[in-house]
Amino acid sequence: MKNSFTIKTLLAITSFLGFGTEAIAQDVSVTSIDLPSQCGTPEFPITINVSNLGAGAQTNLNVFYQVNNGTVVSEVIPITILSNANENYTFNQSADLGNAGSYDIKAWVALPSDVNNANDTTTTVLSYTAPTVNVTSAAFCEPGTVLDFVATGGNDNYIWYSESSASFLGLDDTLTVTANQDETYQLFLRDSVINMTISQIGATTDHDVLSGDDRGGIAVTNQHVYFNGDVNCARFNLNLSSGVSLPRRDGIFSDLATGQLYTLFNTSIGAPIGPNIPSYVVDAIVTMDVDLNFVDTIMLSQPITMGGAYANTNQAGIYAGEGHLLLYTGIQGNNWYVIDLPSGNVTFINSFVFNTKSSNENWSSWGFSVYAAGAYRATHTNYSNQEIRSMNTVSGVWSTIQTFNNMSDMASITYSPLVDRIYFHHEANSQFGGFNETGGYMDAGVPTYEEANVPYAGCPATTIINVSTSSVSLGDDTTFCGGSSLTLDAGNFDTYQWSTGTTNQTVDVDVTGIYSVLATDAYGCQRVDTIDVTVLALPSPDLGIDTAFCEGSSLVLNPGAGFSSYDWDNGSTDQTLIVNAAGTYSVIVSDGMCSNSDEIVISENANPIIDLGPDQTIDFGTSTTLSVGGNYAAYNWSTNETTSTIDFTGYTDSYITLVVTDNNGCQGEDGILITVDGGLGLETLEEGIEFSMYPNPVAEVLNLDISMSESAALELLVTDISGKQIMNKTILTSVGENNISIPIEDWASGVYVTTISLNGNTMIQEKLIKR
Repeated sequence: MKNSFTIKTLLAITSFLGFGTEAIAQDVSVTSIDLPSQCGTPEFPITINVSNLGAGAQTNLNVFYQVNNGTVVSEVIPITILSNANENYTFNQSADLGNAGSYDIKAWVALPSDVNNANDTTTTVLSYTAPTVNVTSAAFCEPGTVLDFVATGGNDNYIWYSESSASFLGLDDTLTVTANQDETYQLFLRDSVINMTISQIGATTDHDVLSGDDRGGIAVTNQHVYFNGDVNCARFNLNLSSGVSLPRRDGIFSDLATGQLYTLFNTSIGAPIGPNIPSYVVDAIVTMDVDLNFVDTIMLSQPITMGGAYANTNQAGIYAGEGHLLLYTGIQGNNWYVIDLPSGNVTFINSFVFNTKSSNENWSSWGFSVYAAGAYRATHTNYSNQEIRSMNTVSGVWSTIQTFNNMSDMASITYSPLVDRIYFHHEANSQFGGFNETGGYMDAGVPTYEEANVPYAGCPATTIINVSTSSVSLGDDTTFCGGSSLTLDAGNFDTYQWSTGTTNQTVDVDVTGIYSVLATDAYGCQRVDTIDVTVLALPSPDLGIDTAFCEGSSLVLNPGAGFSSYDWDNGSTDQTLIVNAAGTYSVIVSDGMCSNSDEIVISENANPIIDLGPDQTIDFGTSTTLSVGGNYAAYNWSTNETTSTIDFTGYTDSYITLVVTDNNGCQGEDGILITVDGGLGLETLEEGIEFSMYPNPVAEVLNLDISMSESAALELLVTDISGKQIMNKTILTSVGENNISIPIEDWASGVYVTTISLNGNTMIQEKLIKR
């Protein structure tokens, strides 16, 4: 009641003030839903028109929409809508209208104080139909599968397209394709509506006096129109008055957007000269001034070969457009190209025969080009049907723009966007007037190209064909040396099953065997490959276990025989290596296929050091004890005893030696001279003989110095202390000094008796100590 009283009070006040009751009412409404007439998309934006019918501005209005009684989408209009104003609002959340079928769409606005809820909501119904095709989406494991698509539901009025390449495929109800790669095919119901209603027949003029006989060729700029003839090219203003004669141009055209004049051109032979040009290579276009003088040459990105015969529908076609030129090559390949203006960049469009156009008394017919709904269209005349047509260069489908009752032999037309006129010329008269060589125009709006791939409220039938091009390759059969592994990679697939049981993409192998994989791709196609792997055994060098040698000795390392090569770490390539120093030694051997290595650590053990003490002198027949400290593995005395301590009884001078062996097998040695008083010492020299023997003790070389007063033969006898003869030799001496050297390094250490005799008489007998 309080709210009602307030509203009534306000109404009374505003009535008293003379504004009327509607001036303060708050009233908003949704007046329309903007939706596509053609097939929608899975993410179609919903746009509504909201009206504020009240006196005050409205801010942050709550708006809603719902499709097929589904989820309600709620959003807020973030702007202010003034009184008596309309605003279009597009919801941020789009609707799914991508499939054929019927859609009930409701949209509304909510305002708590709205005095008229009846206009808050609006609804609409969309119904999208679509043809059907017998082949649903499918995947094939091998390229080259032949498919027959059969369309129904469109009264044989179809257009087939490749969505992937955006190319026209055919118009029949049946389409045969060879599936070699992934492709999306679309089947549309065809509807081509291209209108150009002639609102008024314009003026005509006879240009025979200025141009000569009608030849073919036309161009229009922002100031002039040009009619090409056998003798000259006639130029008129846009109202067809004030004509002049200019040079003939059999390749004339213009950019309909800028009015710039051009001619086709060949940089070797110049501009084309008709009427019979069976072959002409266009490698450039040349700009022209208003008097048709050549100005600048623009090279094409690729040459185009064109050709045509006099008055024959197989001749070429020249179609001027806004910012481009559309060319049909005629009998030279039946190709369609578009040239970008003014860059000269050439793009190939399609290839098909185009013989429904009217023919000129020249090598080409002339028309104009527009780009609409994804295709360049050549607008031209058709003599036999007395009509202006449009040829879709992508689909190859032509459509009638307008039919006339008498066009004469009109084969050259162009269009002026500036004055919305189609200019033409023909021979004799027509429904447009004229007498001899007639040039004229017809007033018309811009041709309306409503050609679409689907009719009103229609959707395409889409078939997605996937062709698996997957392959698995494990590579060639391979051989490698043991000690390493080989990674086998099956490539990118969904699943894997190896002969080893592994299910990963890769597997590492290191033993001889035949390995295979079964790989399955995303389409369920299975691919198999097999590889034969041979793993060669490595050669086995063996330097033995780590070892040690004794100080001053050496060791021979040998990894084994029979290898094709040896490579030691010191650079040696021999089979064996002699080492005499501690360290780590390694060798790489090869059997001609594989290599392997071994190493050994060599240690050096020091030899034991022993000391038997200083040399001793003992009395004949007495004993002395000889001993060495330490705990050695073996003791070897020169007396053949093997204990650590011995007792020696002296009967003659002796040199006693001891060799000890430690637990590492290393040996140490020492010797001691035992001099026995009362031993040998005979020295009987004849007169005239002097003798000396040194050194004594001796290690390697014994020197004898003998001075003789006359030459003689001396006998030298050496025995050990047991009387065993060691040496017996005759020494021939001469008068004077005789120096004799006797090597004894091979003698065993010990005490020897040296006797020198002359003529059988002993003259000298001395003890010799060998260390």
